[in-house]
Amino acid sequence: MREFFTDHAIANAIRLKRSSFVGAFLVVEGVTDKRVYGLVLDHERCSIEVAYGRDNLFGAIRILNAASFVGAFAIVDADFSNVTGEAIPEENILRTDLHDLECMILNSPAFDRVLEELGSDKRVSSFATTTPLIARQLATNAIPLGCLRLHSLQQEMGLKFEGLTFGKFVEPSDLRIDLAKMVRNVVDNSQKHHLDQTQLVEQIADEEQKGHDCWQISCGHDIVGILSVALRKKFSGKNSGEVAPENLERYLRLAYEAADLKETNLFQALVDWEQRHPEFAILDSS
Repeated sequence: MREFFTDHAIANAIRLKRSSFVGAFLVVEGVTDKRVYGLVLDHERCSIEVAYGRDNLFGAIRILNAASFVGAFAIVDADFSNVTGEAIPEENILRTDLHDLECMILNSPAFDRVLEELGSDKRVSSFATTTPLIARQLATNAIPLGCLRLHSLQQEMGLKFEGLTFGKFVEPSDLRIDLAKMVRNVVDNSQKHHLDQTQLVEQIADEEQKGHDCWQISCGHDIVGILSVALRKKFSGKNSGEVAPENLERYLRLAYEAADLKETNLFQALVDWEQRHPEFAILDSS
């Protein structure tokens, strides 16, 4: 079904809707983005359109901008743009404060709420004194995987990160990644057995030495993968199904509140966009 969603199809659908809807159009990458960003929007005045992918989103906004269409904007994950210094290529595109939306949720009180529900106070406190410190440590522990993702992207290696089993390379004692095991698992998962794993380990170690901010280089999905290991092996002893990464991501989204989003730079960017386009009141005033 998603193969029918192209940048032109999305742009055309928005232009078609303009005949019956005078409000603004927010384009987002995926369905989960729609649910979270919808927390602070006035749904009678702002329609959220799902692009089903980053490329579709950029393409649709590019088409609408070129046609001087007024009232369409988008939110994208920053990904590695704050690490590489890559500028946003189009007007009317806002980006997340951190690597992605999941990182913003993990770096918010939503993480505290989920950890309080699923973790053991005694076992959690033995790892770090406060939940924000725990979240930052988990994000720091995910840096090697973020560096490998960046390296794969820059070198066009086509490594596959979906479907990794984090328990195979995250040490349960300190929740740190074993770099050699991680590289081996990613290479096997990608069916790229011709790659020199020793060289990859060295390249990732070199990238780590650049001192990247953990919230900009680490992918939220990877941090949640480490959190899943933590809740099974260190923080509580939960069963693997209850704290599977996909379930944790759902819990975190449900725990994220409009008040949390309003504390971000992204929310201020939404306010600024609304002020630059006074004919479109996009934010929920309640």
